[in-house]
Amino acid sequence: MQQAYERFVTTDAHELWRRIDAAQERFVSLVRSVGPGVAGAGTTWSSRDVVAHILTVAERYTNRDVTSTDGLGATPREVDVINDRELRALDGVGFEELLTRLEAQMGRVRSAFAPEQLDLHVRFPFHGGVTVDAAGGMSNIVGEFLIHGYDLANAAGRPWPIAARDALLIINGVVQLLPAYAEPTAAGSLDLMWRLPGASDWMLAFDNGKADSRPPDAGERADAILSAPPETLLLFLYQRIGQVAAIRRGLRVVGGRRPWRITRLQKFLQKP
Repeated sequence: MQQAYERFVTTDAHELWRRIDAAQERFVSLVRSVGPGVAGAGTTWSSRDVVAHILTVAERYTNRDVTSTDGLGATPREVDVINDRELRALDGVGFEELLTRLEAQMGRVRSAFAPEQLDLHVRFPFHGGVTVDAAGGMSNIVGEFLIHGYDLANAAGRPWPIAARDALLIINGVVQLLPAYAEPTAAGSLDLMWRLPGASDWMLAFDNGKADSRPPDAGERADAILSAPPETLLLFLYQRIGQVAAIRRGLRVVGGRRPWRITRLQKFLQKP
């Protein structure tokens, strides 16, 4: 029997794969309906490019040694370079062929990380010098489909709600990756606690260009305690919505010893 996984959220490998499969099906349905030429909101990538990008991300799960740092970017901007290089390598590959390759590659990912054998606690190196457990790695795939789907749906004028449960699972990976996205030039400190419905409390502590992301210690106090619907926080962290839009969607400071410091949050984070 698999050991239960409990970190920011409680889940299991079967749930994660159900969420991956549903997100993939939804994404593919969207891109087929809008066609290859729609440019996502806030990006120059077309829907065809987004399919190619997600294919390259999926290939990283099987085409390299996932226990090695080889092929990883040391900084977020190095990841941008890797993404661009891998995308350019697919120039000339047609939209339908990319979709066919993506379906086949996701089958290979499932074989490599089969839910019956997957230990969600095993940790792997990731971009930015951090490590992520298998639960975070699997939810990263959910995020690829749903966040890029959000961009394309917005550009096409289509609704694209993200379920609270999907958002929580994706955030479970994000909290493990956030130290890699600390803005190294940011001076000062901010101790932020997240208190989201359906998840455990979580502490994100910034200190002069570095970040520590972890469960809070017993009785630990924070400068600000932040609550929000999970989808709102997810889109805010991925900078798909700004602070004003996030507040309109339910982002709230619900406590803390110096709650006004929440206005400094974005200066501590690099663009994802």
